[in-house]
Amino acid sequence: MQKHLQETLGPGLAAVKVEESKGTTEYVTVTAPEGLAALVQKNVLELHMRGSRAKKLDNPDLIVMDFDPGPGVPFKRVVEGAVELREMLLDLGLKSYVKVTGGKGLHVHVPIEPKYSWDQVKAFSHALGRELTARHPKLYTTQMAKRVREGKIFLDYLRNAEGQTAVAPYSLRAKEVSAVALPVEWEQLKKLKGANDFTLPKALAEIKKRKRDPWADYFQQKQKIKMLNAGA
Repeated sequence: MQKHLQETLGPGLAAVKVEESKGTTEYVTVTAPEGLAALVQKNVLELHMRGSRAKKLDNPDLIVMDFDPGPGVPFKRVVEGAVELREMLLDLGLKSYVKVTGGKGLHVHVPIEPKYSWDQVKAFSHALGRELTARHPKLYTTQMAKRVREGKIFLDYLRNAEGQTAVAPYSLRAKEVSAVALPVEWEQLKKLKGANDFTLPKALAEIKKRKRDPWADYFQQKQKIKMLNAGA
């Protein structure tokens, strides 16, 4: 895993200065399709991204809720949890999108207007996780400790902390089964057997047969979090 820039960049790639606890460092950003090809040439298989863009590093434009099942949790239950979160978000006036992670779980994406701080977004995502856990304490946990995750789904809100990342949509995964982190329709989830259903050949076939992009209007969403607006 490489997070910091350590080499010469190829076409379509640029360096972004980022403040960390130990000082200023540089991350890599992709500025054109050629950049993805350049990363492939460097043997990059799995791509992760932070929740903010280069021009507004301190203001995320994305919330990711990671449904990470522990041992013994069937994928069907993961789907049910993500769908319940979707309904919660709709009640808050927020549209969400879903992707299989290419591993075990699901990521629910909520595009937002880049006006909130990292601390605000982290606190909001934590509140979402706590609400689901309060409704179903035997099904979910927001605690990372593996001893409490047996038979439960870890609601990983920490993806929304500054400096954290999540696997990029359409990225391959560097796992035993190398599947694609594929955006899907919400209605499609109940037909899937697992989060790693889409190996590269299956993902390409799925994309080819689609009549519409399930995330077609994603980048048109500039959503405000009503409960945070007063303090934003």
